Amino acid sequence: MQSFKLARDFLQDAVHGLRILRKNPVVTGISIVTLALGIGATASIFTIVNAVLLKPLPYKEPDKLVWLTESLPEEPDHNVSWLDLQDWKRRVRAFEIMAGYADNTFTLTGRFQPKVLNGAYVTADYFPVMGVPPLMGRTFTNEENVPGGAANVVLSYRLWQQDFGSDPRIVGTNIKLNARSVTVIGVMPASFGDSIRSDVWLPLEQYAAKAYFTNRSLSWFVHSVGRLRPGASFEQAHSEMDVIANALAREYPRAIAQPGSECNSSPPTLPGRRGPFCCC
Repeated sequence: MQSFKLARDFLQDAVHGLRILRKNPVVTGISIVTLALGIGATASIFTIVNAVLLKPLPYKEPDKLVWLTESLPEEPDHNVSWLDLQDWKRRVRAFEIMAGYADNTFTLTGRFQPKVLNGAYVTADYFPVMGVPPLMGRTFTNEENVPGGAANVVLSYRLWQQDFGSDPRIVGTNIKLNARSVTVIGVMPASFGDSIRSDVWLPLEQYAAKAYFTNRSLSWFVHSVGRLRPGASFEQAHSEMDVIANALAREYPRAIAQPGSECNSSPPTLPGRRGPFCCC
């Protein structure tokens, strides 16, 4: 009886509502559009939150990753000098491994219409730092990440699937990026490129201007990421980086006007994942 009463009341309310809406067609249209937009917005917000906040980062032990930038008086989140990065790698003890990367856009040509891709120039240590092996092929070696080295590229799973039809023979083939022929040496797993919005990775040392490797005051849009050693804490890494930053400022006073470092436990490209930060 209770279920019957609820059903009857619902039917009466529905009929009453329809009569009102029929008498006011403008209000009806606005109500339906508002409801649709509300549902759409809710779904969109959940998708963004799910991708950015709820899903774990697709890296090995992501809590061990620390993103590092240099800090200047006028710019607290500054890019990294190549020479400073090399000194960090030699002197710091809290990090097991450290890498550099520079976000960039690339134009894929030779296949239908030209397509603009997001990607990054990376050092050979980049993928080992992230702790994610390729799905197919391999990633870069120190031997090829040098000026004049082999022109190679690593693809995201998304690009491999959408633009190359999931071709299992993609490794070893040539594609054109920014009008340059490069050889595909690997494809990353599905979740990797999605999380950092990249479709291609190329060797950083092959593309940076020569002056970047000799001038400590040049940063060339490079950021750094490191993996903490087992047993090392974020606080220890932060303290070490502060000591190194001050030491480098004393050693190179003309190149480093004021020392500073910043470290972040989440990549700067992922909004909403800001965490502890360490800067030099």
